[in-house]
Amino acid sequence: MGGCFSNSKKASLETNKCSTCSLDEFEKRINPLIDNTKLSKYKRNILKKRYTKLVIYYENYANNIRWKYNTCRIIISIGSMILPTLQTIQNNENVSFIKNEIFWAAIGTSLSVMISNNLISMFSLDRRYIMYAVTAEKLKSVGWKYFELSDIFSNKSHGENWVLFWNEVEKIKKLQVIAEFTDNDDKQHESLPPVENNKNETDSEYDSDSSYSSQKKRNKKEFYNDNVVINLEEERKKRIEEKISKTENIIKTPEENVEVVLEDLQKTIVENLNTEENDKSNLDRKKIN
Repeated sequence: MGGCFSNSKKASLETNKCSTCSLDEFEKRINPLIDNTKLSKYKRNILKKRYTKLVIYYENYANNIRWKYNTCRIIISIGSMILPTLQTIQNNENVSFIKNEIFWAAIGTSLSVMISNNLISMFSLDRRYIMYAVTAEKLKSVGWKYFELSDIFSNKSHGENWVLFWNEVEKIKKLQVIAEFTDNDDKQHESLPPVENNKNETDSEYDSDSSYSSQKKRNKKEFYNDNVVINLEEERKKRIEEKISKTENIIKTPEENVEVVLEDLQKTIVENLNTEENDKSNLDRKKIN
């Protein structure tokens, strides 16, 4: 009987060792805290199956994308330095015996650089790596605050903060999903509510505060007393009349324009004749002298 019990103890120890070895580093650190919290077994299992696995998933995904992104960046950086060198030495006489190899090496290098660059832009590896890494860190931060009962979880127990904690976790996950499956333009349009709703919300929020509402009324009085509000139609009419008066002064009828042109021609002709007569008289005087 003693031998049987001893064998069972050894078996249980071995299973515990294997289970701890298969755990992730984050699980090894967080599972003892989960087990020591004053929560029911059901809630502790939810934390282990949902929260810890979610953090591990985003960590592993961020590490996987980081490896791919860094590999593409290394290929681009090294290839962009090697390619000009291969192109310069390709037609050199000293390496004429391996001219074909250098040619194909340059083509392979340029193709690898272009493919790596297109992979980064196609799958947006840089943006996705940052997004998943930031999401994992946010989840870790919320988890540690919950277990430490700090920040928004202070002055309450773990059981009382249970709903608030999961609301924060699901909010972080929702924001990550929206950021992943929408473009920047779509996010801006979705994040901006209508202008009328914004006005109604701000008015309803600040009307409750008596000091702000009195200040708002005072600003309205000053606004109207300064004659800032004007009739736009009258201003538009005034501007149109001014423009018409200016154009009437500038623009004349065709007959008036013709008369003006003829007068100018007469003046120029008379002036030219006078100058010619003066020149002739001066020449005659010089000859006589």
